[in-house]
Amino acid sequence: MERVIPTRSSLQKIKESLKIAQDGYSLLEKKREALMSEFMKEIAGMQDIYALLKDRLRQFYIHFKQGCISLGQERTELFLLQSKAQLEIGIIYRSVMGLRVPSLEITNRNIPRPGLAFCTVEMDQALVMVSEIQDLLVKYVEKRYIVEELAREIKKTQRRVNALDVFFIPRYSFLKRWIEDVLEENEREGFIRQKKVKQILARRRDAVRKEGYH
Repeated sequence: MERVIPTRSSLQKIKESLKIAQDGYSLLEKKREALMSEFMKEIAGMQDIYALLKDRLRQFYIHFKQGCISLGQERTELFLLQSKAQLEIGIIYRSVMGLRVPSLEITNRNIPRPGLAFCTVEMDQALVMVSEIQDLLVKYVEKRYIVEELAREIKKTQRRVNALDVFFIPRYSFLKRWIEDVLEENEREGFIRQKKVKQILARRRDAVRKEGYH
């Protein structure tokens, strides 16, 4: 901690620093509350997507499993070997609460379609669900990234709030009171000295006047 000289100039600087710290604390608290609100909203959205994704994957697994049973092991393996799935994702960045986050979008996809040799009702039902599952997966990844970024920003903001609340504001408040007390004490001492000087001068004038009478 740097040495502070208790002067009126120092007091003014400390008051300004205290005001800045208090204003910063207020703004950061508002930011933290806004981040928390956005965080809870994104968490809820992510949980909804996850629940829907989990349900669709469960249904897909049921249809795909039945399709594999209908095809048999050899035809299933041949179908999987011949399938050439393709998925391309585009990324556009946007701002969420001042954070730069990606917005993901599927730009190209190729979902394998079974030929007549591999066609079963169950496999068709499973493959029809692939597009929706891909969309949900991409949306879930996007939401998960946003949630993690918001969590990091909340922690960073909270550290700043704590630093102001625990260190800077108490320190500047203490220095302000200390300098005010020192200046007030100096003023009292100055007043007392000035009063004593006046009393000494008055006694000397009285003494001079008395000598003049003699």
